Amino acid sequence: MTTHFSKPMNPFLISFLLTIISVAEAGQAIAADLIIQNTTVVSPERSTPLHHASVLIRDGKIEAVSEQPIRPKANTQVLDGSNLFLKPSLMDSHLHTLVIPGLGSKGGQCSQKFARMTELYEQQFERSLLYFGVTQILDPAAHPATLALSQNRALTPDIFHCGAAPLATGYPTNFMDTDAIDNTLPYRIYENTPTESSPHNLDLSQHTPEAVVRRMSDGGAICLKLFFEDGWDLINDWPMLSDESIERVIHAAHAKNLKVIGHANALDM
Repeated sequence: MTTHFSKPMNPFLISFLLTIISVAEAGQAIAADLIIQNTTVVSPERSTPLHHASVLIRDGKIEAVSEQPIRPKANTQVLDGSNLFLKPSLMDSHLHTLVIPGLGSKGGQCSQKFARMTELYEQQFERSLLYFGVTQILDPAAHPATLALSQNRALTPDIFHCGAAPLATGYPTNFMDTDAIDNTLPYRIYENTPTESSPHNLDLSQHTPEAVVRRMSDGGAICLKLFFEDGWDLINDWPMLSDESIERVIHAAHAKNLKVIGHANALDM
């Protein structure tokens, strides 16, 4: 029996990845049809694996999954999946692309001190994700200028991002110097409360809840991240966005069809 899909597949659910294809082969542009033969398909809509399956991919979409061999036409690329598995790709829904595990933020003092280690990490980062079947990343606190990790690479996961909208004097800006804040958190919100001081030459009209949401939407964000963090351990006095600002952010985000997520480490937050 052959199963045909007449509608485009949702890339978040069924963008398949043959994780055993070499990086060089996977990076080639496939203009013709692609058939993966004699592989074992493992997918959540199936109660058991489908052995000795053939999969036809046309124009980047799965056209057919068949228990019978699919006869290739002219100019069809054929891959032998014998003794291998074909499975849905994965999405890492919380990955900070600017943070190197153990070294902190890219460009920070630690990553600069260990420059060679940072360089090797950046060379291997996307390859490791693809090797283990991760073809999509969601960075929950980013903006277009920070998502240049793949500018000079031909084979990378697809990267999506949320815009981070913290209070200008709250977490995580209270851990950062002025340059780092300007470079990594351009969507911070100023409420003009007595505890806040605006930087020199900053146009505060671009840092209202509505302006911040508009800018991150224009920058391609698919979601928005709020921060509910008044401290940890014995600390509980970090400032947070007012209820009014939160309501304005959520209202503006929904008007732009942006989903709203939140950082919150404790029940009271």
